[in-house]
Amino acid sequence: MNINKLNETIKQIGLFLWLNLTGLLFLIGLGTIVYGFYRINLTAGVFALGTVTILIALILAKERG
Repeated sequence: MNINKLNETIKQIGLFLWLNLTGLLFLIGLGTIVYGFYRINLTAGVFALGTVTILIALILAKERG
């Protein structure tokens, strides 16, 4: 295996993660909030999951125009 090809692949993965850092942190934060609601109660967790799904859909719809 060519080490330069491997290094370039790792560099591209790191660049992708760096450019999408805000989105990744946003999704991790929402996942943490939903997990916290599931720890409280199953019904609260399902409600939080639905709310987060609607929130993400609204954000994606706004970005598409």
